[in-house]
Amino acid sequence: MISVKVDSAKALAELKLMEESIQVKGVQAALRRPGSLAARTMRQLVPIDRGDMKAAITARQLSRRAGDRIDAFDSKVASAAVLIGPNKRVKRGRSQAGLSLLVESGTRPHMISPKHGLYLRFGKWGEVAKGSVQHPGARPKPFMQRTLDSTFGSFEELFYQGLQAWLDKKNAASLPDEIA
Repeated sequence: MISVKVDSAKALAELKLMEESIQVKGVQAALRRPGSLAARTMRQLVPIDRGDMKAAITARQLSRRAGDRIDAFDSKVASAAVLIGPNKRVKRGRSQAGLSLLVESGTRPHMISPKHGLYLRFGKWGEVAKGSVQHPGARPKPFMQRTLDSTFGSFEELFYQGLQAWLDKKNAASLPDEIA
């Protein structure tokens, strides 16, 4: 006769942690579908002709640590988050996040002064101006808000489709080869 003694409290605690980890992975997988749709839509709605901002738009899974830094997680509920927008660095590591906020909300007329030297150059080979110049301002072009408005209705459905696909994949992986 074989007798096995198990510390049930420790085993239950480990199972609970494993269960929570599986839940987080499922939610992260489910967020990929609506996140991808929102990123594709946002790339289509970007009002700037240059490709830098379009190239910077991604749907990125946030780690728990990154989500805590931007207050994305409610400690009691959320365990996964996706950040959708121009958050990828492009062209020599430049972020498009600041520019995208200016495009989204517009700017008032303001002065632009050279950072180094006496001259301002606009574009790679554009006009050159000596000293400061008056910027006329820019109207808001709310492409991020329009993305949210157009994709919000399908977000929940796509989330559950993604979750179902993940569960189906996990179930298929756990079945023996004869059954699958």
